[in-house]
Amino acid sequence: MKKTYYIGLDVHKDTVAIASIKSGSRSEAIYHSTCGGSNAAVERALRKLAKQLGVKLQEPHCTDFHE
Repeated sequence: MKKTYYIGLDVHKDTVAIASIKSGSRSEAIYHSTCGGSNAAVERALRKLAKQLGVKLQEPHCTDFHE
């Protein structure tokens, strides 16, 4: 069965906080970590998170919730 996780990024100038929630879950998002603000730091953190969750890191599907 395919697992889908929604990843939230709280982006600031120097840091990015990362949280996730599994599709269909009614629980609150799970905070995972904070990393540096560079693209490379975020990519490393997301690869590590994908490995922890047991999923492949694929091209993200982005949605702007501030419409």
